[in-house]
Amino acid sequence: MDNTNYSIEQYVSDLRTIINEETDERKIVEKVRPLAKKFADAPGWMRNELRKCNEEQGYGLHLLHEEHNHDLAVFAISWLPDRGTLA
Repeated sequence: MDNTNYSIEQYVSDLRTIINEETDERKIVEKVRPLAKKFADAPGWMRNELRKCNEEQGYGLHLLHEEHNHDLAVFAISWLPDRGTLA
C-alpha cells in the first residue's frame, strides 16, 4: 500500500466516504483500520509538537482535523513511556 502522498486531507476524505457508505460500526472499523495504519505510516505529518504529553495524565491528545459540525474528528495521541491504557 503506497502511503507516500497520503495526507490528512486524503485520510479525512476516505473517512467521509466510509461513514457515508456504511452504518455498521464493525464494518466501519474494518474499513478504517488499514487507512489509519496507512496514514500513521505516511511521512511528513508527524511533527515534534505532536509528541508532547501532559506529565500528570501521561499522554497528549492533539487534534489534527475536526468537521465544522463535529461529526468527524482525527486525533494523534502520544503516550509517555510506561504510561498507557489499562489492560
